[in-house]
Amino acid sequence: PWIVEHVLFTAGRLGVPLFLAISGALLLKREYQVKDFYKKSLIPLLLTTEIWIVLNYLFVCSPVKNEAFHLPELFQEMLFLKDSSLSHMWYMPVILGIYLVVPFLAKLLRNWEDTSEFRIWFVLGFAAFILLPTLKVFGKEAFPALNDLSLEVDTRFWGGCYGLYFVGGYFIAERKVLCKVREWILWIAAAVAFLLNTAGQRFLYSHGFYKTNGLYWYSDAAIFLMGLILFELLRRHVSGRKVPGERGLTYLSRISFGIYLLHKPIMVAAEKYLPLQGIYLPVKMAVLFGISFGGSILLLLPFSFMWKRAGKTVFYIK
Repeated sequence: PWIVEHVLFTAGRLGVPLFLAISGALLLKREYQVKDFYKKSLIPLLLTTEIWIVLNYLFVCSPVKNEAFHLPELFQEMLFLKDSSLSHMWYMPVILGIYLVVPFLAKLLRNWEDTSEFRIWFVLGFAAFILLPTLKVFGKEAFPALNDLSLEVDTRFWGGCYGLYFVGGYFIAERKVLCKVREWILWIAAAVAFLLNTAGQRFLYSHGFYKTNGLYWYSDAAIFLMGLILFELLRRHVSGRKVPGERGLTYLSRISFGIYLLHKPIMVAAEKYLPLQGIYLPVKMAVLFGISFGGSILLLLPFSFMWKRAGKTVFYIK
């Protein structure tokens, strides 16, 4: 049913906002030496990314995808001039761009005592990177007149909507900008955002605009609001408390980037070679999730306990 698909898509989109907000809360409160941060964090992450751009390209040229090999195309991907061969790698320019500015942004925010002075920049960013792209979702097909609203800056490197999530997480966690808002108000605001987004997506689908998926992307206003509200609610209920299964979660966090890198090629291979045709869709989803998630963890075990140097280089295991 449509509503089930919509709820799953929306819930799945909240992972990236949470990750970026948590990253902002943890990274921007520290003090850095630019050279040391780049050497310890940025360059190793860039090296791992380049390794996997090459591996993913070879993967899609293998019998699994059977695409043609073109060396210039591979170089374009390695220079971030072309999207990577596997879709999940779109995220890496975002993370690398954020790491590029973390030392400078942390220093700026640490010396920015008056939070109210930052509001104008955040409001302007919300208008340019969230509100107008949300309106343009309808303008592309439903209301062509809205296409005149062209104020949209596509800057995946350390900018756009992703930078707002990152900085927003810092202000929520460190400056407590939402601490005076009652919890029931936050729940209502998240529910209203979800209902408005549902109504908007239903309108688009009911008029045959099936290729319009902008209301499921991170530049959508409802996704933005729900993501940061969820971060604040989790912060209130988890911060400073003992978390069940903490050791297991800590281990998963150490290998999480490796899981991210591995899960997509495993899933693509499983879809091709396993007899999943005709299986009830929710069962197929559960099988692919179990194989990609569990398979990634199994492949990472020797790299996290025995081949640690290789694990740090190839999978960025902490």
